[in-house]
Amino acid sequence: MSYMTPPTPKKSSGGKTLIIVLVAILVGLVLIGVIATMSIKALSASSPTSPSTNQGSHSQERPNTTDTNRDTSASEDTPPVSIGKEGEITDWKVNVATYTREASAAMMKDNSFNDPAPAGMDHTLIDLTLTYTGSNQEGEDFLFELDFYLVDESGKKYSWADADGVAPDDLFASFDTSLKPGKSVTGQLLFDVPENSSYTFRMESSDTGQKVEIPLN
Repeated sequence: MSYMTPPTPKKSSGGKTLIIVLVAILVGLVLIGVIATMSIKALSASSPTSPSTNQGSHSQERPNTTDTNRDTSASEDTPPVSIGKEGEITDWKVNVATYTREASAAMMKDNSFNDPAPAGMDHTLIDLTLTYTGSNQEGEDFLFELDFYLVDESGKKYSWADADGVAPDDLFASFDTSLKPGKSVTGQLLFDVPENSSYTFRMESSDTGQKVEIPLN
């Protein structure tokens, strides 16, 4: 009497499928973060209120004394402050806690989509806290109210909006960039600047041009 050999049960592919789904979700989240930051930079760079003389800036148009990114004016509106101290312009305060000059390794470790800085340049990260001190109960949007630069010793300005990459704790990671009175936000700004130079961090009002500077010693 012969017996039929029962078919060998197929191995379940459920575990592999779950792993593939989880990996896809993780990659999707990373892509969303990159796209969000790049979209904000593109919005800043293409804002109709941006002056054509400062490519990548989101500042509103105001009188300019030069047709380049070189700024020859002195910052007389508010005295410079040191790292770790609070600087202030109308309606806003800023505190630069620390900075990192060559941050490529940390950026690529945090986000595989980041690339090293171009030859002769540094990825420079600024860790800062912004506080809105104005009285508008609906809040003010720091993306459009403020400009951020690193300024070299000759006065040339480098905007965060021109940097190529995403900071690990990007200040603009969220599309909600509005602060209500007394509220603060902490994060990082990325700048691409020539290496082996000294820089000053500048926060500037897009409306009035009032500014405060923090030398990066």
